[in-house]
Amino acid sequence: MSEWTLAVLRDLHPHWEFMEHDHSPIIDESQVKPEDLVRHTSNMIRYQVLGEIGGIWVDHDVIPLRSFEPLAQAGAFTASIEGHREGSVLGFPPGHPMLAHLLHEIGANSIRDLKSCSLSGAETLDRIGRSYSDVRLEPAVLPFDAMGHSTGVRDPYCVHLWSTSSARWASTPQ
Repeated sequence: MSEWTLAVLRDLHPHWEFMEHDHSPIIDESQVKPEDLVRHTSNMIRYQVLGEIGGIWVDHDVIPLRSFEPLAQAGAFTASIEGHREGSVLGFPPGHPMLAHLLHEIGANSIRDLKSCSLSGAETLDRIGRSYSDVRLEPAVLPFDAMGHSTGVRDPYCVHLWSTSSARWASTPQ
């Protein structure tokens, strides 16, 4: 996360505690293609950290535009685009069962099966998230999809720069 983004988050949330996490190895790096390592590690870290301590996860390429306080007060949520869950901004109380379910699902599969982010990222988050009615989809978070098209969101909480994204969100112009 850039120093500027962290400074904006601190200005918007002066009473919050902030933690940054690098992608310390929780995956056997020899088992994953180098281009996928950071994404998969980041996905696993976000689920693990939120499961242990709760809070709001914000990806390094998210620029905050206003306070996330209303999101934090309203319970568990995931960012969403066109009705699908997206992991750049997530909020959970500690111990939420959906996070344990995500980690179990990822751990139950061979690390060699990790492809793009289909096992650990948005597709899995979306599929598993459908089983948890208490985790709301939060469309007011992201005003643009991965291709830069407007999602129609007015007064968004942030902008996601999409430095990495699942192919699920990409579409080919017709």
